[in-house]
Amino acid sequence: EVLQLAEDTLDDGQRMLEEKQFDQALAAFEQIARDGAGFVEVAVHLQQALSAIACCVPAVWAHALRAQSARALERSREALDHPYDLGRVEAAAHLAGKH
Repeated sequence: EVLQLAEDTLDDGQRMLEEKQFDQALAAFEQIARDGAGFVEVAVHLQQALSAIACCVPAVWAHALRAQSARALERSREALDHPYDLGRVEAAAHLAGKH
């Protein structure tokens, strides 16, 4: 029982560390989305990165990544003027449901 309790405590600590690191990554993506919304290359690569990460994380984190993708797409819609550029970002926005 003591050994199991120790393992459970370590697992909880690891999960908390992973969640903190994930929150920090989301904050970084938010900043990139905000500052790079008007640059088609940045917006496209951000959407691709969010999509690539979402396939490799627990479902609860994938949900947060989808929300991040949707916010980034909305920022690009407000910042980009040319339809072709916006179309490229929308095509890359798999997590946002290709709105």
